[in-house]
Amino acid sequence: MDRGFIYIFDWETGKMEDSVATKNCGKLQNYSGFTYISADTILVYNSAENILFMLDSVGKVRDRWLVPRYDDFKENPLPTIEALNGTRPELLAGRIMLSGPILGNMSQAKGLRVPVSETIDTETGQWRNVAFYPEVYSDENLGSQYMNAFSVAKDDSGRVIFSYAALDKVLRYKADFSSCDTLLMKSRYDKGIVPCDLSPEEFDADPNEEIRYYINQPTYSGVMYDKYRKVYLRIAEHAFSGWDGKESFAKPFSIIVADKDGMIISESSVVKDRLLFNRKNMHIGKEGLIVSMRNADENNLYFACFEIKTK
Repeated sequence: MDRGFIYIFDWETGKMEDSVATKNCGKLQNYSGFTYISADTILVYNSAENILFMLDSVGKVRDRWLVPRYDDFKENPLPTIEALNGTRPELLAGRIMLSGPILGNMSQAKGLRVPVSETIDTETGQWRNVAFYPEVYSDENLGSQYMNAFSVAKDDSGRVIFSYAALDKVLRYKADFSSCDTLLMKSRYDKGIVPCDLSPEEFDADPNEEIRYYINQPTYSGVMYDKYRKVYLRIAEHAFSGWDGKESFAKPFSIIVADKDGMIISESSVVKDRLLFNRKNMHIGKEGLIVSMRNADENNLYFACFEIKTK
């Protein structure tokens, strides 16, 4: 998606099949996002106008919902989702879920339950918070806003899976969020996070210190469900001390594969070629895990495919 169209490509041929205009959704900014469900069900979130749209195949608005906002944090200490920032709207049974991390140091929210996801009932228009940051975020000083990031996926049973940057476990909710269990999809390279000893003011004085703290810690990012092989995938990011302050701060990473019981099947690391990949753009295909590659050519997209072995 760019600021005017959603482009639909055929993975097999690499050719563009269609494009859907987003002009009816207003001006889309960096923290906006979309999910292509089917030709007549495309979800688009406009972060600037706080509106969620459902489009058909020609860009006509089928429905829209205003996402509530609270300006007074003291009166409403549970803010709603503002920026998707790497997550996608999810279509659940009769509901749509928006998820997104907050900025700032979470240790300053001690004693509060800060939401990460909210759902709207498509019939009644009622919004409700359904998932919140784990307690470790307010119990420890994790310093960096990068630690607030998380990823969300849905499996073929309708369960919703959350992978938090600072949590070695994956949280898995029932489709109605009535209960949650955990899967220990921990990397063998994870030696534990060291709490930060710098203040938000010190990060403001030197933004590179915020980045340096983050890349020196083991963290987690994307989580996906592989419907072809019936397994979960999770990206583990390795602690890295070699950042020079100039290059991209992409960490070495590994791909964890686990069955539906959370039993780890394999973990494959990518160290030397870490800077080649844009892990914000990943997909599951019949061939395996498809990951976008960084390139300077704005007219072409390039992908690598990692074969996923389950034995």
